[in-house]
Amino acid sequence: RNPTIWIDGEILGFMLVGFSFGLGRFLSGLGVATNLSHHYPWGIWKAINVAVGVALASSGFTAAAFIDIFGRKKYHNLLRPAVLTAWLGYFMVAVSLLFDLGRYWNIWQPIVNWQGNSVLFEVAMCVMAYLIVLTFEISPSLLEGLKHRMHSDKWGAKLLRKLERPVSALQSFVKLVLPIFIIAGFVLSC
Repeated sequence: RNPTIWIDGEILGFMLVGFSFGLGRFLSGLGVATNLSHHYPWGIWKAINVAVGVALASSGFTAAAFIDIFGRKKYHNLLRPAVLTAWLGYFMVAVSLLFDLGRYWNIWQPIVNWQGNSVLFEVAMCVMAYLIVLTFEISPSLLEGLKHRMHSDKWGAKLLRKLERPVSALQSFVKLVLPIFIIAGFVLSC
């Protein structure tokens, strides 16, 4: 028996169990899936998923401030993995909020209906702000990857070459505003 296939099968089985629980939550509601009620509205995972996602994401803001603001250029090789980890961490927080919300289809509501006295409003605004900042911080890597792909013979390169001018313009814009977003990320995380 090949151990690699066995491990992959275990991971796939674990993913399917998680997917079925997630699907059950969305189809049956939050109360049925978690045994929560109006008297006990949040489970312990609320604190855990936000704390784990936020802790995972803190590396990006710290590394960007340390390297780009405070000038520790010898650690520059750590910047891109740290920012990617941070973006993935906050994306995980955003996805977990979908599961935490009773009416997940209203996730867009905090953008237009501001409720300053709501804890979830504050969480939603913070997660959106962090994701926007991290998207700007990770965009130089993505744009460089697109440009590299354009000048290769790999799949899709011919199609991407048609977008070379907009990508170059976007790359120039990102280079111009990136210091503002790095400072904003550091200030937001403080």
